[in-house]
Amino acid sequence: MGTKILITQWARAKRRHCRLLLVIVFSVSTLMAVETPTIVGPSDGEKTVIPIPSFYWDNAAIPYKPMILFDVRYEIQIASDASFATVIDKDIVDIPRYVPDKPLSGTVFWRVRATKDGTTSSWSAVRTLTIIEPAHVFSVPDGATTAGIAAVISNAIACGASARIDFALNGRYIIDAGPNAITVQKARDLILNGNRATFIIKSNTIGFLRMNRSTNVMVRGFFIDYDPLPYTVAKVVAMTATTMTVIPEPGHPDFDSPQILRSWTWGVALDPLVRGRLKANVPFILNTKKDDMKRDGDRFTLTTSFVPSAYFSIGDRYLQFAREKAQGLTFTTESSNVVMYDNINYATPAGHYLNIDGSDYKVIHCASPVKEGRFWGGNADGVHTRANGIGPWVEGCEFNGVGDDGIAIYNKAMFILEKTSTTSIRISNDIFYLEPGDRFCIFNPRDGVIPADGLTAATVTFKQKDAGFGAHWLVTFTPALDIDVMTAQGPLENDQAFNRSKVNALFMIRSNYIHNIRRYGSVIRGVNGVIENNRYEGCSSAGIIVRNEPAHWRNGSYSDSLLIKNNLIADCAIDTLRQGSIVVNFERLSGESGAPAQRNITIESNRIVNWQTGAVIIGAASNVTVRANTITGEASHFLSTSENAVPISVSRSSRVAIENNDISDKRTLLGVISVECSSIVTTNGNSVRARIDTPAANEYILGITDDDCAFTGEWKSSGLKGFKGKKTIYTTDIGASARWKIMPEIKGKVNVYFYKVWHTAENDTAVAVDIRHTDGVSAVVVDTAQGQSEWVKLGSYSFTGGAGEGVTVTKKTAGNTRVSAIKFVVEQ
Repeated sequence: MGTKILITQWARAKRRHCRLLLVIVFSVSTLMAVETPTIVGPSDGEKTVIPIPSFYWDNAAIPYKPMILFDVRYEIQIASDASFATVIDKDIVDIPRYVPDKPLSGTVFWRVRATKDGTTSSWSAVRTLTIIEPAHVFSVPDGATTAGIAAVISNAIACGASARIDFALNGRYIIDAGPNAITVQKARDLILNGNRATFIIKSNTIGFLRMNRSTNVMVRGFFIDYDPLPYTVAKVVAMTATTMTVIPEPGHPDFDSPQILRSWTWGVALDPLVRGRLKANVPFILNTKKDDMKRDGDRFTLTTSFVPSAYFSIGDRYLQFAREKAQGLTFTTESSNVVMYDNINYATPAGHYLNIDGSDYKVIHCASPVKEGRFWGGNADGVHTRANGIGPWVEGCEFNGVGDDGIAIYNKAMFILEKTSTTSIRISNDIFYLEPGDRFCIFNPRDGVIPADGLTAATVTFKQKDAGFGAHWLVTFTPALDIDVMTAQGPLENDQAFNRSKVNALFMIRSNYIHNIRRYGSVIRGVNGVIENNRYEGCSSAGIIVRNEPAHWRNGSYSDSLLIKNNLIADCAIDTLRQGSIVVNFERLSGESGAPAQRNITIESNRIVNWQTGAVIIGAASNVTVRANTITGEASHFLSTSENAVPISVSRSSRVAIENNDISDKRTLLGVISVECSSIVTTNGNSVRARIDTPAANEYILGITDDDCAFTGEWKSSGLKGFKGKKTIYTTDIGASARWKIMPEIKGKVNVYFYKVWHTAENDTAVAVDIRHTDGVSAVVVDTAQGQSEWVKLGSYSFTGGAGEGVTVTKKTAGNTRVSAIKFVVEQ
C-alpha cells in the first residue's frame, strides 16, 4: 500500500501564507576513491595511565566542520601486535572518533580506514599507544571520613606524578560532612579506584564527587547511595478537591523530616505497575504546598495546586522531590579526558554526571537503577554536559527512574548588554565562556532566528565596572557586524551570544538503556554527533528530542549534523505534553520559530513502538532525512480516544526526505505524513499498513496560525498539545479574544466544533465561545478543566459564507483560556 500524504483542508486553509512542494528527487552516484583517514591523536608512541583513551582522525579538530551526510563510515582496529594477528577491539563508527568501552592494557597498535558508497580506503598508518601503571599508589582506609579521604587525595596530587588511589576492597564509607565526599582540584593522570566500595551519604547537601581543572582522570568501581533518601514516595489514601492524604512507603522519609522540608521542590504521579515510571496522562510537574501540610499520625495531608482526583486513584503513589539547593552526585568543571567507569548509584539529590566547560567526557558502563524496595532513582539528569569542546561519549549505561532528562547536551546563551561598535560587544558576567579564537553566533530569541553566525572572538577582557555596566566582558571580534543588536528589552528578550566552538562536537550516545525518565530520554544541542543502538522506554516526554529552550533555561543553540539510528523508542511521550517519540524543533520565546534552524539530521533504521501524537515530528529544520524506520502501534496503546495521530509530520522546514519507512499500526490514524508550511519535501518507498481516518471533503479545520484567525489582547505559547499534536496558545488577559472568520465555501447547515485543550484546575472552566451565523449570535460555554483534550460540538448553525460570520473565543473568567482549532462540518 503506498504512502498516504495528509494534505487536508487544514493545509488548504493556510493557502495564502504557506506553500507546499512535494517533489521526487533522483540522484546517480559514481564510485570514487575514498581518502585514507589522517590520524589526529593520540600521538604515536604516547603513554597514558588512563586505560580508556579517545582515538581521533580526519575532521576531529575544533572548530568543527559539519559532516552533513554521514556518508563515510570508519572501521577501527586495536591489536596487541603490529601485524594485527590478535585484534583485541574493533568497531565501525560514523564519526572520526572512537572510545573503547573496556579498559586497554600494555602497548596496543591501532589503525583506521574509511568506507563510502561501497568503496573502502587503505588502512591508515599504524600508531602505538601504551597504557602504563601509575607511578604512585595511595590507599584510603576502610571507613575513612571526608577529611581522611581529602588528605589522601591531596598527597596523591602533590606527588607531582601519575597516581592511583585505592579505596578498600568492598569497603564502606559513611559520609556525613561535605560539601562532597571526594574533591579533586587540578589533578593530572589520576585514577580513583573504588574497588567496589560503598559510599552512604547522609545528606542531600553532600555530593559524591566534585572535580575542577583536571586532566586525564578516571573514576571507577564505586557504589553510592543516600540515607535518608533525597525524596519520598507515599501512597494516596484520601482526596478532596484541593488536598491529598498520603502515607509514606516503608524506608522513605516523612514529609515533615528536616531534609524534605528544607529542599521541598515539586512532585509527580507514579505508574501503579512500573517502578520508576511516571503515570500516563499526567503532567510531569505537580505542585504541593509544604506550608499547608498537616500531619495526623503516619498520615500527611497536602494542599495541592491541582485537583488530585484528575490524576490519582486511591492506592496510587506520589513522589515528592527534595532537590532545592541539593548537591549533584558528580560535578566536573573545566576538565578534559575524564572517565566515569563502572559506577553504580541508587539515589542522587540532583544530577548524576554533570560536566561543564570541559572536553572529552566519558560515562561508560555506569548504572542508576531503581533499588529493590524503592520506586524511584535519582532527582535530575543522568548525564548533563554543557559547553564542551569535544562532546561526551556515553555507552553501555542504564538510567532508570530519573527526575529529569536521561541525557542532556547543550550550551548556554550569553546575554549581550551592548553593541559598542561593529567589532565589539559587552556580554554579561552571568554565564560567560568565550575565549580568544572561539567562534560564536548571535541568536534573536524573540523571533527564533540566527541573524549573525561565524563571528570569531579576537580579544576577551573582563571589566569590573565600565560605561554604566557592572561586572561584564568586552569582546572584540571579526568580521564586522553590520546589523543592529537588541539590548533594551531585558536579559531574556535581548539578543544572545552562543559559543559555536564549544558545541559538544563528535558526541556519541550508544547502547544505553534509558527508561522511566521524567521528561526527555535524550535532549540534544550538539554537532557531528551520533545517537545509536539505545533503548528508550517509558520516557514521559520525547524519547529523543533536538531542540533549543529560549525561555527559562536559555539552552541551545542550533544542532548541525546528527545521526539518529538503530534506536528502540517505546511507550514514550506519555505525559500531557504529548511531544512525540523523536522530535526536531527550534523555538522562539513565544513559541515555534518560523525559520529552519536545525540542520543536517538523519533519522534512520529506528524502531518506534506505541507512539502517541507522532512517531517522528520535524519542525524548523533543513536537510533532514527520515529513512527506513519501523513505526508500529498496538490497539490498546493510544492514551485517549481523541488522540490526533500522524506517524510522521513536517512543519516550517525545507529539504526533507521521507523514504522507505515501514508503518504498521492497529490503531486508527488521522493520516500518515503531514506536511505544513514546508518546501521541497520528498516521499518515496514508504509502506503503510494502517486504517486512516481521512477527513471528509465537507470538513474544514482552522488552526491558530491561519490567515482566517485574528487575535486581540495578550496570548502566550503553551507546551500543551492541541489538534494534530500542534502547540497551543493561552491567555489570562480578561477581554482577549481569538476570532476565526468563516471561509466562503462553508455554507448551508454546518456543525461547529471547538478543540478543547484540557489541563485540569488551572484551566478556564467557562470558556466563552460566540458563533456568529445567519440567524444571529449563539453563545456556548466550554469547561476545559474536566475530561480530556477532544473536539466539543458547539451546535449546528446556518451560514452563508459571508465575511461577518465566524467563531470568537473571548476571555471572561479566571483560569487559562486555551485555543487550538475550530472545525466546521458542512451537512450533506
